[in-house]
Amino acid sequence: MINAAVAEEAYIPENAYTKDETGAFGPSSNWYTNTRRTMYHPAWRYPNGQPTDIGYDPFLWSSEWYTLFDKDDVRSTLTWRNYFGKIRMDARVYSFFTPTDEAFKPFNYNPLASGAPTDPREYPANVNDWPGLDDVLAEWLKSLCFDNERLGNYAWSMQELLKGRMTMEGFTQGGWGFNKVEGGDYYPCTTLPDSSNVCNFITPSEANTLIPQLLKAKPLFNKNPDNESLFTDNPVQFSSPDAFAQKQMELLSNEIPSLTFAAGHRGVKEFADKNNIDIRKNYLEQVPYSPWPRKPLINHEWRHNDLYNVAYPYTYRMFDDFVSKMK
Repeated sequence: MINAAVAEEAYIPENAYTKDETGAFGPSSNWYTNTRRTMYHPAWRYPNGQPTDIGYDPFLWSSEWYTLFDKDDVRSTLTWRNYFGKIRMDARVYSFFTPTDEAFKPFNYNPLASGAPTDPREYPANVNDWPGLDDVLAEWLKSLCFDNERLGNYAWSMQELLKGRMTMEGFTQGGWGFNKVEGGDYYPCTTLPDSSNVCNFITPSEANTLIPQLLKAKPLFNKNPDNESLFTDNPVQFSSPDAFAQKQMELLSNEIPSLTFAAGHRGVKEFADKNNIDIRKNYLEQVPYSPWPRKPLINHEWRHNDLYNVAYPYTYRMFDDFVSKMK
């Protein structure tokens, strides 16, 4: 796998995402350790943009909806976790990665910075450390016109964090969208004496007390009306394994966000060390003063498509390694 644009979650066992001893997704849980906080959508984690905010707990997120169902219910497989588990078990699989890949750059906000809170429900220490999605989109659009070197920045994070947040047709359901049906279970309306309506979406403190089983049919995330049959308390079955496999791929692509970076960013931690190979470190910086055609020349910055964008004389060490590993 070379600069693989696949969620690292897909190679990690589902049981690696267990909750803590209290049954919560707290800081001491494996779930928290195996996810990336920069992949949590700010609207769910920090809904009012205040340092004292308590966000919507992870059990309410679409990424965790699958945990509500028994293993004999097909909805229990609606997760990226362990999707490519068989590949993880094959010692012949290698992940060639590089942190300088622009497509896999995480957003700038950094809850792990010095002085940042350790509780995932808390806000990053410096509110200016993270841009809103509009800011990132604006930077991307600007790169189209003025700076080709920035084209593709944040592509992975954008694709995952914009699930359910786009207003165009086909991108308005699931993911990080909210189930804001006016007058519905989580968006009740009150009629005032002047006959006007006031509607308020359920607050995090209220939502965090919801009974998880209620979320099977009435999730807090936005429901796609095309998949109405999935939102029920009863077990769900499909006419054939192929029919469900098609629906599973559709939902993972469009509505179930990954909470990890791509495997091409820093490899897959479940792989053995020898199976995670840093392209930049192993092939570009191997020889002192090794030439590299990208500016600045001394940085050896490997970008997403450099396997075929950069000429063979600069990359031959990597191809030699391919051959040796296939013998």
